[in-house]
Amino acid sequence: MNKKIIELVRLASEFEKMAQQAATAAPPAAPQVSAQPSEIQAALQKAGLWEMSAQVSPLLDRANIQDTEGTVVQLVVGAGDTVTFNVTVTPNNPNAAGRLKALLNQAYAGKISQALKAAGIKVETPVTVNWLRFDQMTSTSTEGQQ
Repeated sequence: MNKKIIELVRLASEFEKMAQQAATAAPPAAPQVSAQPSEIQAALQKAGLWEMSAQVSPLLDRANIQDTEGTVVQLVVGAGDTVTFNVTVTPNNPNAAGRLKALLNQAYAGKISQALKAAGIKVETPVTVNWLRFDQMTSTSTEGQQ
């Protein structure tokens, strides 16, 4: 019986030490919250990578996107500040959209990722941000108008 009491006292002492260590340990880190689209936009504006229509416009030509096609480009920022692009061409032109996506990845994904890292942007779950929009050009005849 004495052996059981001694063992219980020893276990109680060990539990007390563990409880004290847990109480003095650093509190658990707060869960990280993914960046919001507005934070990503602000970081890219600061880095000069937000208003990029003039720089990206030649890539539309290289991707064979016609003036009569509208184009929307979205950034998709994932964990580790990985950057990819969603490209939608209207009317639907998946080949041209794929070419533009590849050109954007080559030209801008690394630069945008670096800018986000430099700004301390943390992304836990993918965030999609509307980046650029190129509207369809319509040709109207002015013939006969004064």
